[in-house]
Amino acid sequence: MGTTPDDRFQRRLRLQKLRCRVLDFWSGVGLRPRLIAAFLLVSLIPLVILFFAQYQISKRNTLHQIESSLIQIAEGQHRRINLELQRLLEQLKLVSSRTQLRISLRAYNQSGEHPHIELLNRIIGDALASMEHFIGIWIRNPDDDLVTGVFNKDSDRLCALNPPVQQADDEQLQLQWVEEDDPCIWVSAPLYLEDENIGSIHLLVTMTDIVAVLEDFRCDQSGMENVLLLPAENQKIKIFGSSCPVHSEANHAFYRSLESTDLYRALIAGGEDLLPTYHHGQIALARKLSYGFGDVLVHVPPTSVADIFWSQMRYLLLMTLFALTLVIVMAFVLTRMIARPLRALTRATSTLHIGQTDVHIKERFWGEFAELTQSFNRAMHTLSRRTGELNREVEAHRLSQKKLIDLANTDTLTGLVNRRFFMEKLRETLSSPGRESQPAALLYLDLDDFKPINDKMGHEAGDLVLQVVAGRIDHLLREGDMAARLGGDEFALLLMKGSNHHLDPDMVARRVEEQLTMPMTIKNQVITVECSIGIVSLSPGDDPQDALNRADQDMYRVKHLRRTNKAGN
Repeated sequence: MGTTPDDRFQRRLRLQKLRCRVLDFWSGVGLRPRLIAAFLLVSLIPLVILFFAQYQISKRNTLHQIESSLIQIAEGQHRRINLELQRLLEQLKLVSSRTQLRISLRAYNQSGEHPHIELLNRIIGDALASMEHFIGIWIRNPDDDLVTGVFNKDSDRLCALNPPVQQADDEQLQLQWVEEDDPCIWVSAPLYLEDENIGSIHLLVTMTDIVAVLEDFRCDQSGMENVLLLPAENQKIKIFGSSCPVHSEANHAFYRSLESTDLYRALIAGGEDLLPTYHHGQIALARKLSYGFGDVLVHVPPTSVADIFWSQMRYLLLMTLFALTLVIVMAFVLTRMIARPLRALTRATSTLHIGQTDVHIKERFWGEFAELTQSFNRAMHTLSRRTGELNREVEAHRLSQKKLIDLANTDTLTGLVNRRFFMEKLRETLSSPGRESQPAALLYLDLDDFKPINDKMGHEAGDLVLQVVAGRIDHLLREGDMAARLGGDEFALLLMKGSNHHLDPDMVARRVEEQLTMPMTIKNQVITVECSIGIVSLSPGDDPQDALNRADQDMYRVKHLRRTNKAGN
């Protein structure tokens, strides 16, 4: 049955309406959808072709790359963990080389007196405090009886631990499973004094540094995992190290099978020349560590094999870059009109981001971009003005605060720090970490017969004398030292050992006394003053006020001795 002219007209009418709808839809599509459509159209076909070409190439190369990477990582981890074990032995040698430790141990072996134990505890306690990740240090006598032990944490749990008996004359490493999943390392060595065996020393160390080596190769980056195979009781093997959560299901059966003696022997059967092998879908390689510590195992889960394979598809990136180039060429005409104003606005906002507020954009654009540029310039002008005002206010406030702090911490007459600030700095010095390696001393200075100067010449002359004395003391200060006026004619000096000078408080005291006894001219009169200086050495944990009192007492002792000598003469 043929179509009538009316039917053909209706069909053409529907096609015309559909065409108009498509044109209306396309005219309403923005720049971003048009660029996406162009990208899909130009890049999809060549991407598919290059993908299949690269697929055939990568399938042949993936296996070889995995095996090479396994060998490289296993050798690297094997070498690094062995270096960590060697470093533990070096730290053991450092501790055992302390002569006082060996002398005290031999003295205790001979006399059995408790003071020797206390000295041993202090020595190994100091050594333990200076070593990170060390749990404790124990000492045995030549009969392998435990003499003493000091540990950092978990005292109740560690009291039950006994260090292993020294089996040979060389250093030895031995695992200690404190808990089921908490291994530590015993590092042991014999102790000798004048070729006489006086016992052995034993360090218990956490696995923190070794765990750090294991975690250097993250599974989400390399696609490979590395763990330690550590010996446990009943000749069993335990897996130590964190498994990648992404591959935990794939690794579960493999790790469980490693507890089998047969699989463990198969992994290490080839020694240092062993090549990667396949077990339970895994590609694995093991290397035996030094000192019988265990084995390092590197393996690739099945999911990582697939990931590494797809990472070989490098030609896909080249095709993507090629397609992107075509898209950029096609979109250049559409983006050129908006690229210039957007770049100018981007540079202006970037300049504003780094702190510059005097930003101005040339108003040469069109339409909405011209309005946006004018609004931006007006906002920048206002921001620049207000920022300048704020900076001036902040600077004035800072100078005011600094002046107030200086007034609060400084003696107004002499310009030296006052007693309150000096005591704060003394307290900080005595309580700061690392004081044992920074010796310090305190000098307490008092002028002799200062009162007659005030009585004869007036308090103004006495103030001038104090200012001259303060200036001479301040001139003698070295880097790190501090001088303060405590009140009246009393001064204090805090002496610190510096990088360019040694701590010699007696020498500093002599120099201070030499400078202060030099004549000074006050109100056209030549005056000579003398001083008495007390000296005390500061120890970690000293109370600041007690240290000052001891220096004061020593000063009065010197003053009394000087008066006695003068009376005798």
